[in-house]
Amino acid sequence: MQIKKIIARITTDTEVYIIFDSDQLANIERFKSNLELLEKHNISFFLLQQSKNLEDEIVTSTRCKRIQEFFNTKGTDQFKAQFNQCKNLQKKLADVDFYAEKLWTGALINQLNKWHKRQKSFTDLTLK
Repeated sequence: MQIKKIIARITTDTEVYIIFDSDQLANIERFKSNLELLEKHNISFFLLQQSKNLEDEIVTSTRCKRIQEFFNTKGTDQFKAQFNQCKNLQKKLADVDFYAEKLWTGALINQLNKWHKRQKSFTDLTLK
């Protein structure tokens, strides 16, 4: 998405939190251009980087050593299917000692080092 289409609706008193996949780098130049445009318009923004994918974030944030342990599945595809069908995800996350404060805590990818001071994690998010 190019932010030019919506930037006029973002006011300078707005904080923008951007959660992104670090393994989706095909459009990194467009992503960087969007960040530069936010800066140019003096819009406050923060980066929350997902490590590789959701499965890695879950492993990092629980006592699971491998994602297959979450539902006792044989592979990632089975995990995804069960995750999407899970009716009581909150209980399941509690069962594997999920710690939300461990979400999005990985180091920022090299291509975004220019904005390292804008990196945040789950614990930085608060409702105002």
